[in-house]
Amino acid sequence: MSRLSAVLVALICFFAVNSCSWAETDPVAVRLPTKTAWKGQRLNFYVELRVKGSFSGAASFTLPEVPRTNIIQLGSPTVSSEQIDGESWFIQSHEFALFSQRTGELTIPEFDVRFASREGFTGPASDRSERVPAFTVIIQQPPNTADIGFLVTTEKLVINETWQPKPGSAPVGTVYTRTITQSADELVGMALAPPPDLALDGVRVYSKPAEVTDNIVRGSISGRRTDTLTYLTQEPGIFSLPAITYSFWDPAAEQLRLVTLPAVSFEAQLSAVEVSAAQSPVKTQDKGVRWLWWCLLAITAVLALWAARNQELVKGWVQGWWNRLYPLEVRAARRLMNACRRNRAEQAMHAWWSWLAASDKELPIGSELTAEVTDLERRFYGTSAATTWQGQELLAAFEQHRKSFRKLKYRPAQGDLPPLNPISTMGADNSA
Repeated sequence: MSRLSAVLVALICFFAVNSCSWAETDPVAVRLPTKTAWKGQRLNFYVELRVKGSFSGAASFTLPEVPRTNIIQLGSPTVSSEQIDGESWFIQSHEFALFSQRTGELTIPEFDVRFASREGFTGPASDRSERVPAFTVIIQQPPNTADIGFLVTTEKLVINETWQPKPGSAPVGTVYTRTITQSADELVGMALAPPPDLALDGVRVYSKPAEVTDNIVRGSISGRRTDTLTYLTQEPGIFSLPAITYSFWDPAAEQLRLVTLPAVSFEAQLSAVEVSAAQSPVKTQDKGVRWLWWCLLAITAVLALWAARNQELVKGWVQGWWNRLYPLEVRAARRLMNACRRNRAEQAMHAWWSWLAASDKELPIGSELTAEVTDLERRFYGTSAATTWQGQELLAAFEQHRKSFRKLKYRPAQGDLPPLNPISTMGADNSA
């Protein structure tokens, strides 16, 4: 083998070894201390960021949304150094906790991470965007818990409740406030079960959004959940709320444990005024109202019977009042004016005849109105088509005639003036 061939073989081996080491050293990796957890149990995993220089600033993760699964980041990252294939790497480790209500194989998809690093300990920092690789865990269903929808997994669950006021006898409309507080270690508040929905006839139930608080110290978690329920009594009676049983799986003892809140009963009573009103058969006011309605009903029946037997009399009486309130002259005048506004000659002609028959003859018809009526008759009976007639001028003349009629009708009557120099009868006799 020549010297040149030996150099080429050495270079090929060098690049092959280094390419393998680079391929094995990923900038982002996931470390799982365990891949198996119970349903609802905390499962830790770590995301490791690796750079050859130093880190700058804080890393930012875009956590994935997995159905029925909650992922949270715990505490602050830790930084360490490690020799990988003879090279020094800085590793920033971020701790996460996973809680899932799904069972079986659970895959967490890839998600983004953004961070900055330097080539050494000084110099400008460059932003980097990487992908956290996907990974799979196994969520197991504890035995004898298949019928439990939301399962809490913890070694100890503490539940307390308070009432304000305490359940007992109270008037209808009393509001009871029930506060249920749960706390557990190695769980976040969102991993604790909500109280069951309880509905009662005669009681209105309101619920507020749960208050969730988490205390995370150096990777240790303690969660707290507070639910507030409000009960409003709407009807009198005795009401009983059944006991509430919270179940949780103890992973250390591998046993299903129960925490039960006792059943509660309270009574809604009517006030003294409401009781006396309910005991009295009929209120005095109600009696008076009923008596008035019966009288009105009897009067109405008598009037209806009398009107049925005297139809002609009633008809004449109604017609007389109708003519007083709405005289025939007014009705005919309105029909005439409407026909003029719509330029309908035939309707105007019939309305004019009706008005002329119903009008008072005290005021003679003026020359202007007479001319317009004559023009209407000429157009109606002559050769001109009725559709060519325009009624604005007849309308104006007719309205002016009715105004003059009203002035004459309502003008006060004036008697004859006395003579300026009356002749005294006494004087005449004396002269005679």
